[in-house]
Amino acid sequence: MYVFLHDKKFSKKYFTEAEGLIPRKESLDCVDEVIEAVKSMDFDMKEWPLKYTLHHRERIAFDIDLLRKHVTQKDKIIDIGALPLFLSAALKKIGYSVYGLDIEPARLQSMIDTFELKIIKCNAETQNIPFENDFFDAVIFHEMFEHLRINPIFTMKEIWRVLKPEGKLFLSTPNLKSINGIMDFLHQDIAYSIASDMYTEYKKLLDLGHMGHIREYTAKEICIFLEKIGFNIEKIVFRGAYLYNNDPKRCLVKLIPRLSPFISVIATARK
Repeated sequence: MYVFLHDKKFSKKYFTEAEGLIPRKESLDCVDEVIEAVKSMDFDMKEWPLKYTLHHRERIAFDIDLLRKHVTQKDKIIDIGALPLFLSAALKKIGYSVYGLDIEPARLQSMIDTFELKIIKCNAETQNIPFENDFFDAVIFHEMFEHLRINPIFTMKEIWRVLKPEGKLFLSTPNLKSINGIMDFLHQDIAYSIASDMYTEYKKLLDLGHMGHIREYTAKEICIFLEKIGFNIEKIVFRGAYLYNNDPKRCLVKLIPRLSPFISVIATARK
């Protein structure tokens, strides 16, 4: 079993670590303040962002913790695929200079106006990111890679282009080689760890205006892909826990972090 889960070459090449058990209180408080503000608002698509926070509240707080370690408030940041806007709003709230990019920001225009966010309409799969070369110190690409359905090389080359030399990419995505991913593949014949069936994921194009999960990836696949684009991998963080403290999966993840539900890759632009 250990041999099946362990790749010695991968372990030697990439520095990996496990996420902490809980995010910092100040990060979680910041996310909660944004959530409470959204609850008090009145707009048509309010149910979508609030439903999102039911499963991603702590992850967003951990995202803030991660960025605080690696990015200063003087740095220019862009959050690609910014909707439903909680991370951008929370980062702005604590003093970061954040731009956002989204395929259809008008869907949550009320939130953009309330939090005074700089969100630009752009389809990152088909359009050039509307900034000059070497413009940003950091790019956030969280929970986006698994949604790319046209040409991930184009999208990631654009991200590389707008990053300064040694600028940082923060990419998070579901971990296909998580406990759920392995169990789904072996017992249900599906290659998903987080998503639902193919029909439901494609139907999101009609319901929400963006694609669901095309496919999910292992940490090794992501790292090899990014290196070919022009990134150096700085760190892989295995993230997330299963819901209940007495869940055997939660205990197993503590012993073997690479079975966690999510992964974050921190990489620098090689120029």
